[in-house]
Parts: sequence; C-alpha cells; structure tokens
Amino acid sequence: MFEEIISKVNKAEKILVYPHVNMDGDCCGSAKALCLAFRKMGKDSFVYTDKERPAYLSFMYDDCFVDEAPFESDLSFAVDLGEDSRLEDRAPDFYKAEATVCIDHHVPGEAKFADARVIDPNASAAGILVFKFFEEMGLVLDKAIAEALYTAILTDTGCFKYSNTDVDTHLTVSKLYAYDIDHVAICNAVYENKPIAQLKLEALAIDRVELLKGGRFALSYISIEDRARFDASYDLTETSVDAIRSIKGAEAVAMIKEKEEGIIKVSFRSKGYVNVRPAAANLGGGGHDKAAACTLNMSLDEAIDTVRSELLKLE
Repeated sequence: MFEEIISKVNKAEKILVYPHVNMDGDCCGSAKALCLAFRKMGKDSFVYTDKERPAYLSFMYDDCFVDEAPFESDLSFAVDLGEDSRLEDRAPDFYKAEATVCIDHHVPGEAKFADARVIDPNASAAGILVFKFFEEMGLVLDKAIAEALYTAILTDTGCFKYSNTDVDTHLTVSKLYAYDIDHVAICNAVYENKPIAQLKLEALAIDRVELLKGGRFALSYISIEDRARFDASYDLTETSVDAIRSIKGAEAVAMIKEKEEGIIKVSFRSKGYVNVRPAAANLGGGGHDKAAACTLNMSLDEAIDTVRSELLKLE
C-alpha cells in the first residue's frame, strides 16, 4: 500500500512535512508523528506550517514546528490534504523537493499534486493511515509518536462519537495504549482548556442561531467585530460549529466565520445522515460527507445568504 512512499522516504535525508493551513488536531498530530518518526530514522525533519497556528493545539508544539523552510528538502511530505491550494504560500517550497508524497483521507480532487500518494476516504483520520504507514515501514513507535497519533485520531472522530468512528479506529487506538500514552492529559488539553473568550463566542453563536426546515438545519455566524468585542483570535471561532451542532433536532449545521474583511470561512457539520459535502463543494470547498468547509470571498451578509441557500438544498 505504501511501498512507493516508503522507497522515497528511505532515499531522503532531509524531509519537510506539510500540514494544511489552519491545522486541526488530526493534521497537527499526524504531521508531528511523521516528523518524530523521520528523526528517529536519523533524518533531518521539520513540520513546516503556515505562520498562524491554532492556540488550542499549543500543547503539541515543540522544536518539530517551523514557519519558514529551514532547508531545501529532498522530500516534501503532505499529510491530511488533497490539493496544493491548502498549502497556500508554502506551495512553491513544496515543489522544490526532488520528490513529493501525500497521505490523506479526503475524497481526492482531480489534480494529482504529489508524485506518490495514498488516499483512503474510508479512514476516520489521517492519523489512522500514518499509523498503518509506520506499521508497513516496520517502525517501532515511542510514547511521543503514539501521543501525537492519539491526538490526531481523537480530534477527527470527535472523541470517538462521530459517524466516521469504526472498528479500525478503536483497534488502532488500542495499540497506542501500549506506549503508555497519557490520554487524560491529551483530552483535557484539547477539550477542557478553553479561554473565556472562546466560550463567549460559542454562546454568541448559539444565541443568534437561525433554524431552517423546522429545525433540521441551523446556521450562525461570528464577525470580526464579535472577535474584537471579546479580544479573541480567529482560531477561537473553530469550536463554535460544534456548539450549534449540539442543538436538539439539528441534523446539519453551518458556521460562518469572518476571518478578514471579504474573507469568510464556512464549516459544515452533520450529525449522521445528511451529506454536507455537496454544499461545501458547490461553494468551491470540500471535505467529508459529515464535515466539510469552504472559503468565500464576499461580505459577511452575502455569505450568510449564500450559505443559507446551500443548506436549504440539502436533503
């Protein structure tokens, strides 16, 4: 399954791991696990991120993470992304490497941007595929690598409650416990460590929620002014979509977040049966059936009307 990628890794001496912009826990954890593994193999390796890193993942950051390329790599290794648009300003550096590879679990786009890639949309997290990659490579894990993978899988399955959680998820995680991972500390760091400003933004999103189709669908928004009011950075808006998804009767939701004037980020989520990916795809985005996203270049008011229209098309 991973033969070609393993061959390229074995040949490389300098490896840069590329997560997508605005990392989530799966992307961050998978990237860190790869970096630690490559270092364990005696290779020079870093996780090359964009300059904005989500604050809620700060417990993960260490000397693996850089926001400028420290060298021109032999191998560029993308993880948890299926197209180079999600690299943004780092894309030129990605292509400078002699070889490029990708491990991902999103539905693949039409453009094949890496020389070798393994993509499995049925995997509940990119971390699952990275673990299988390590197994096939014969790598012996350690506690740090296992905890990075646990963070990846934990977050992309929503504490194992999302519909993407399956037998393979639990079997993989059960193997990570053999490395004495501190799962309580990780769960607390991710889910029980919110700044007051983040909770206030969640409350605001719930307070202004708009219910559609008899409450089956819901949407809300957070503006630049809202963040300024609570002195909150943009990354603190990320959990608001989970807050409105918890509303009783809401089967699918959309959270609209004004990042900058004219730049709108939209997160779509489904509790189980509604496929939200078409809504994101129609707006130039993508993702999974139950979790998708897009970026809109328009005003906040226009975005609200546009997203409402897409939600109403869902069944």
